[in-house]
This record gives sequence, structure tokens and C-alpha cells, in this order.
Amino acid sequence: MRPAAAMEASAAAVRGFLHGKVGEPVVPGSVFPRRLQPPGGPLTVAAFGDRAIATAAAHADRMLLDIV
Repeated sequence: MRPAAAMEASAAAVRGFLHGKVGEPVVPGSVFPRRLQPPGGPLTVAAFGDRAIATAAAHADRMLLDIV
């Protein structure tokens, strides 16, 4: 998988884990329902490059610009 696509998929998955709803599956396609409220909280994405910044803007609450 390409790095930008992997970052996009990971950010979307973590967003789902942090902000899911009680009763929906823990992961898509699972038979196990979420029993407790998810922890919530902000999602931070470290971004360097146009695709990473676009991913952070789409999924994250805050972004860390990775400048060396």
C-alpha cells in the first residue's frame, strides 16, 4: 500500500475507534458490538506533504507539521 493511502486508512480507522457509538460493531463486519463509550479525545496527525496535509484536514482534530 502506498504511504499516503495507508495514512488515510489509518487516520479514518483511529477516528472510528475514538468516536464510535455504543451498539455498533467494534470494527466493520464484526459480530462484536461496542459495549462501552469510546474514549473520545482529539486525533493528531503528523503531516509532511500535500497528501498528508489533506488527510490531516479530513480526519484529524489537529495537525503537527513535520518540518526538519
